[in-house]
Amino acid sequence: MNRRSFIQSGATLSAAFAAPPSSAPPTRGRLSRRSSAPVKNPDHIDVRGDLLLIPDLHARVRLLDKNNQVITHLGFDQAWTDRVLNKGGQGDLVMRTKPETWEDGRFIHPHDACFDRDGNILVVEWVRGGRVTKLRKV
Repeated sequence: MNRRSFIQSGATLSAAFAAPPSSAPPTRGRLSRRSSAPVKNPDHIDVRGDLLLIPDLHARVRLLDKNNQVITHLGFDQAWTDRVLNKGGQGDLVMRTKPETWEDGRFIHPHDACFDRDGNILVVEWVRGGRVTKLRKV
């Protein structure tokens, strides 16, 4: 496996990449396999070659390999996730409405994510005013 990194707001987030994309046609209209990887609140998926990209409203973006095994959770930190989800508080998602509590290099509520043609990852978050982060492939 090759090693590639993504950079977000000055913070480096690393992920291992599977083999180069295959030329097999995409599977459409039928379930081809299931993943045992736990996903809390996925809202979208994107595929690039053998990679599956899943934004999770619980403050992370997940990358899976061609066997649906977790490669990495971009931005995952349990203490941060607990803050975002207001664990121990009223259970309300208030952080998404308070930009002053946001930190560079950390997701709040990733709602959508996709690969661009160069393999960079774009993440759109469900927060006040919206927020777009570009994770640059290096």
